[in-house]
Amino acid sequence: MEATKQLMVKRDGIENEIKDIVGRLDGDPGVGEKGPLVDGEGFPRSDVDIVRIREDRSRLAMLHTDHKQITAEIESNIIRIHSEQSSNSTQERTSGKGDEAD
Repeated sequence: MEATKQLMVKRDGIENEIKDIVGRLDGDPGVGEKGPLVDGEGFPRSDVDIVRIREDRSRLAMLHTDHKQITAEIESNIIRIHSEQSSNSTQERTSGKGDEAD
């Protein structure tokens, strides 16, 4: 249970970093996550910081991957926790019925 809570905190941090990066990328005119970094003639755009944008896009791709992995791990942990609780309650009901019969 504690490991799942830690994963959720980590996922929240990733989500905040994703929001920050997307905000920076959307702040540049016509760039965003997938906008062109070259002008109509194929030359690098002079109105944006291409290096920073490429670094942000790369980091964003890594964060999306990490987010998917952590979310899958959280889901797996939650399923496991619920199945353990379900089997525990089934065992308690089974043992409780046995006590009533005595």
